[in-house]
Amino acid sequence: MIGDPKEWRREAARCLLLAAESATSLETREEFIALAHMWLKRAGKFESDLLEQRGNTLPHKTEKLLVDGADIPVPPGLAD
Repeated sequence: MIGDPKEWRREAARCLLLAAESATSLETREEFIALAHMWLKRAGKFESDLLEQRGNTLPHKTEKLLVDGADIPVPPGLAD
């Protein structure tokens, strides 16, 4: 999972699913949501750093990453 924003987004989706379907208390639900935010922030930071290394150019085309039935746009090369 090191350096894999695709997997981090999957983890975020799993956390949100657990928050919605399995959490038995408000506190547990909030913890799952906080974990999801952490995974998404980590993925975004990684991709931001990668774009910076590539000369701060945003791709004109994005790829779609399927996570639990939802398409999430990601820069080319990161959905592999």
